[in-house]
Amino acid sequence: MKAIPTTLASLSLPPPHSGFSALTPRRVLLTVLALLVFMPLLSTPVAAGDQELAPVVRVNINAASSEELQFLPGVGESRAQAILALRKQRGKFKALEELLEVKGIGNASLALMEPHLTLSGKTTVPQ
Repeated sequence: MKAIPTTLASLSLPPPHSGFSALTPRRVLLTVLALLVFMPLLSTPVAAGDQELAPVVRVNINAASSEELQFLPGVGESRAQAILALRKQRGKFKALEELLEVKGIGNASLALMEPHLTLSGKTTVPQ
């Protein structure tokens, strides 16, 4: 009966093919940084044919009016009013995740809104 290998070295696996690259902490860090840099670009509207670029919606949830909040996906008049009420009650938002306390906003709807949200700066919505 053949003995069962107890270490990876004793498995005597063939060497990785030439295209194989080891997963090193440096590669993981570079991949994460690349995703952080390029993910916002994926949410930017792209022109199709003769159409102009759609305006990019950025909403500062610490300064936006009810009308401006309604440009966010999934936010109507009542949800915008709920966001304003929470902001008035607690003061400025310190993290986007605080919106999860608003009735009707869950992880999925926050994920749809997140590319358009900011805690500071100017609100930019279509005129």
